[in-house]
Amino acid sequence: MTMELVQDSNQVAEFLELSVAAIYSYKTRIKNKSKFRDNFENKIMEIKPFKVKE
Repeated sequence: MTMELVQDSNQVAEFLELSVAAIYSYKTRIKNKSKFRDNFENKIMEIKPFKVKE
């Protein structure tokens, strides 16, 4: 098992097999509903990583 850090929308889009525009749209919708709008990205980065099976 390896641990990879997903750092940008391109990686997320590739992993989920979606377009980068869809990822940006989903992220914006979630951020707008969040109670942490001002520091949304920092809160996301506080989520602990998990191992992905190869």
